Amino acid sequence: MKSILLMTKENKIEVGVFIILIVGVLGFYPSSLSVRLVKQIMLEWAVIAFVALFFIKPFWMKLFLLWSLTLTIWNYTQSKEIAKASYFTTMTVFFSFIVFQVIYCKIKDRKVIYKILDFFCIVTIIQLTMMYLQMFGVWLFFTPKLELTHSSYIVGFLDNTNTSGIFLALMLPAFFRKNWYYIIPFIIVALVKTHCFAAILSLVAGVSFYLWFILKSYRISIFSILILLAVIYFLKYEGFEKLLTFNKRIPLWKAVFNELIPIHWVHGWGPGQFRVIVSKAKKAYVHNEYLQLWLEYGVIGVGIVLGYITSLFTKIYKHKTYLSTILFTAILIGLINAFVNFYMHLTAGIIMIIYFVLFEKETEYAKT
Repeated sequence: MKSILLMTKENKIEVGVFIILIVGVLGFYPSSLSVRLVKQIMLEWAVIAFVALFFIKPFWMKLFLLWSLTLTIWNYTQSKEIAKASYFTTMTVFFSFIVFQVIYCKIKDRKVIYKILDFFCIVTIIQLTMMYLQMFGVWLFFTPKLELTHSSYIVGFLDNTNTSGIFLALMLPAFFRKNWYYIIPFIIVALVKTHCFAAILSLVAGVSFYLWFILKSYRISIFSILILLAVIYFLKYEGFEKLLTFNKRIPLWKAVFNELIPIHWVHGWGPGQFRVIVSKAKKAYVHNEYLQLWLEYGVIGVGIVLGYITSLFTKIYKHKTYLSTILFTAILIGLINAFVNFYMHLTAGIIMIIYFVLFEKETEYAKT
């Protein structure tokens, strides 16, 4: 692996083209599919491996993409439905990492990071405007079902209150900067109005870390947690019970943990297989990214992801700047919310990918 990383760009391209040609012409894979389709799929596998080995920069992302590809190849020895789900999931991972790498290469200095955060803030303000209009019964561009057109159902331009909630929670740290602070109260009000308690609690935890890390005072962090929890409690929403039951997701988690994961706990069922396994139940997600990760990628995949998360914690402690703390706070909010949500499969997943890029670049600049 080290020798691969030390290769020049020209050598990487030469080796990659050679491998792709060899696979495309001489490659063979036992399958019920036609030879033409098998050749096409194998070429795609070769391209994914080529990009993962030579162009994806973070080691743990490189490893995860290769593991996802390995599982996909294994899934192709099974039914067409399993192969199809695995193929599309791995391609989604592949394109997400391509987005990561393209943005990573295009960021040349801190000014670009600040511009991207400014863009985040502008998009959030547009989303907030739409949400506040919906609070007063004004729906533009689209109309929800009749029973949902009330002031307690606000989604902005997104599809439901949970998605809107995690979007606001992820975006809020971008406002921890001069000239943007005054928008924060409007975000908090809109977030509370979504009744998305998972997003609210994720935000509380993330902001508490931010206050502790910046001010080095655990008392302030504890105080902020108590204040926000008190606000939630005294609002006495009808949906407060959801906070305790996690919207009845616990039985699903227990079933996945006790019945499905043990069958292939080491290597997993393969990318995208939860949808296939429970197709009759019409559920596509576990509502817990870590459980779904374990189910589909096994303990090996979990280990890879934990390796990357550990590297993030190491970098924030070694290369702390105010900007890196803001970015890490947003990432931490997402990582916590992943225990009760599946946002990495949605729009918020791309936001997290961008935060990862910005954090990697900022900690890189902090070294110099």
